[in-house]
Amino acid sequence: MEYFDSGNRKNGFDRDWRFMPDLPPLCDDCHGNTDVYSVTRTGKRCRYAVSGFDDSGWRKVRLPHDWLVGQDFDTDGLNAQGFFRRGYAWYRKEFRLLSDCRGKQILLCFDGIAGKSEIYINGSLIKRNFSSYNTFTVDITDRVYHGDRTNTVAVFVDRRDVELWAYEGAGIHRHAWLYIKDAVHIAHDGLFVTSRPESGGRWKVTAVITAENSLYTDTGYDIAISVSDASGNIVGTADAHGIAPADGRSVVTSGFYVDSPALWDTDSPTLYTVSAELSYSGGKDREACVHGFRTFTADPDKGFFLNGKPIKFYGICCHQGHAGVGTAVPDSIVAFRMKKLKELGINGFRCVHHNPSPELLDECDRLGILVIDENRNFESGEEYIGYIEDMVRRDRNHPSVVMYALFNEEPIAEFPEGGNIYRRLASAVKRLDGTRLLTGAMNEDSAFGEGGAGTLMDVTGINYALYNFEKFHRLHPEKPLLGTENAATFGTRGQYVTDISKRMIACDDTVHMDCFNTVRETFRAVDGSDYIAGMCLWSGYDYRGESMPDGWPAVTSQFGIMDSCGFPKGGYWFVRAFLKKEPFVKILQHWNHTPGEILDFATVTNCDEVELTVNGTPVGRKTSEPYTQLRWQAEYQPGEIKAVGYRDGLPVAEETVRTASAPAALILDPDRTSLSADGADTVSVTVYAVDKDGNPVPDADNLIRFSVTGSAQIAGCGNGDPTSHENDTLPERKLFAGMCAVLVRSGEKDETICLSAESDGLTAGHAVLTVGKC
Repeated sequence: MEYFDSGNRKNGFDRDWRFMPDLPPLCDDCHGNTDVYSVTRTGKRCRYAVSGFDDSGWRKVRLPHDWLVGQDFDTDGLNAQGFFRRGYAWYRKEFRLLSDCRGKQILLCFDGIAGKSEIYINGSLIKRNFSSYNTFTVDITDRVYHGDRTNTVAVFVDRRDVELWAYEGAGIHRHAWLYIKDAVHIAHDGLFVTSRPESGGRWKVTAVITAENSLYTDTGYDIAISVSDASGNIVGTADAHGIAPADGRSVVTSGFYVDSPALWDTDSPTLYTVSAELSYSGGKDREACVHGFRTFTADPDKGFFLNGKPIKFYGICCHQGHAGVGTAVPDSIVAFRMKKLKELGINGFRCVHHNPSPELLDECDRLGILVIDENRNFESGEEYIGYIEDMVRRDRNHPSVVMYALFNEEPIAEFPEGGNIYRRLASAVKRLDGTRLLTGAMNEDSAFGEGGAGTLMDVTGINYALYNFEKFHRLHPEKPLLGTENAATFGTRGQYVTDISKRMIACDDTVHMDCFNTVRETFRAVDGSDYIAGMCLWSGYDYRGESMPDGWPAVTSQFGIMDSCGFPKGGYWFVRAFLKKEPFVKILQHWNHTPGEILDFATVTNCDEVELTVNGTPVGRKTSEPYTQLRWQAEYQPGEIKAVGYRDGLPVAEETVRTASAPAALILDPDRTSLSADGADTVSVTVYAVDKDGNPVPDADNLIRFSVTGSAQIAGCGNGDPTSHENDTLPERKLFAGMCAVLVRSGEKDETICLSAESDGLTAGHAVLTVGKC
């Protein structure tokens, strides 16, 4: 059981939860008049949320948690949801608040619960939430106990409904927090900071602060505001004063100047910290947020501008989810995924099709990735207005967020009714934040609908349909344009011949649905038109559900330029050819075939020419350009195939692929070797088989068994095989196309741990990791 005192304002609430799947909602237990009478009394609604309930048969879990991971696949399940059987479940947690928490405001916050949820505290139902993606808070001040009496939270999650057409997970799949504040305090998400440039390098900073009073008497307060750089140097200060009405709120605004700050941009994302400290006669409260000094705009003829300079928005779309953990993605794996995108040269990210976890936006702030923050529900009812308001309040201080997308591919958006909904949502957004551009994603010909949302947006977003960009620009020359979803070629990692019957797709940027385009076609269209602000490629990673083409036995999509583990597929290299200057050449083929077989394959490069040889014999030397790339035919003979990339006639890059013999040993390659001893830090470890000479074996499919010493745990496994029906939570996995990944989660003590990988007949692989304070 956890104990909390008033020393920390924001407390992690992820530990020591208990979980029970398939336990029905409480109404199923009401069979008579007495039952109904009892459960309608305060504190009597939920027996699972009462201290002393015997939960010894419930499973211990730590948040974030996705209970669908590890379940058996079900051919009767929804393709869009990854062929899992969906249902309902309960969570419960006991905790205590020390006596010094009396008189404080106590807030319970959930960053996201996948499914419809009911939140109970000490027997009382205090909140219902109907979306999987909004962060919401519950004021539990009046219902908590202090001192020696135990508090109990219970959460019922109903995952039978669908909210998205891709895998959504199930359960409390993001973090939970417990806030403990003085009675007069800065309201949750009540600090909003903006800035704008003025003459002489000065920037005007405006802080809008909402003070909240839990007392029943009007109370005066003072607020001290400061801006500090990464070294802690204070570069600007201000103060404000106000009176918070009894059991109410008041808003104060303070403006001040910062001289010549370093700017936030995609190459140098300089971050500052803005702090606001509220004090009153009975105590104090402090809130802080990051801030980036930058300007941005979209021009209908010249595209997107950041800090006054034109920049193509080279963005990408990604669903929430990762191999081994489902949608309960650890913070460190979120960082791992975003780092790989940034290393590729991606400078933009569209959050599809909902607002993301706060940790993802934190990473985009640090890495310099421009974000389109997206609303899930295109409706104007009170509940849905509340969701979009929650999104804006939570995310408006992130310098990475430059646009809010209000919808995706909504058929009604083409019509006047959709225009009405758009106006209502846009008004709600602008009341809270008038500094961002508003967009939405329209597909097929919907952007041309009379009275619809197509011409209402600050930036009109069009999914795919490259043929519509020029037409829309001609008809509406006043409107900036952005590709909000683009390309979407299929591809299976390590596969270079398409066999639809096996759901294996050549990953060489050639196979796509008729309404989609190749990576190369998309870059040609966007780069060739200044008026197109940029693109959002579909997608960064494969994801569960939406398994096309043809569904089962495939249970994941194959749209990613990387697979679900983060291993590059062919599309990755086609994108890199456009975005990275460092020379490279990549052969999209392995070298294990039948002697004499004629192979047709591609090379990908950002060099001027490519020379290809087989066992030293020239195959040819050709001029290459990124919008086409090169295809080759070569006769297979065991040995090696080598590609050399040339710039200005000089060799600057090369790759050699060798014939491999039978697997002999396992190699482990962790993304990093140091972990934090917080019980949550998770590292991805690449596992691959090599032959006796150390060559990777491209078709190895050995079953690998994992173990780890110390207090660390195996968090999950994956291999990127779209047809794999293996259990992600077991400490074992078959190699697919010679590779798999295992996720290792740290314990809570300083130690050196050893991860081992074993397989029958192979030399075991090992990786030593250090766990400590980071």
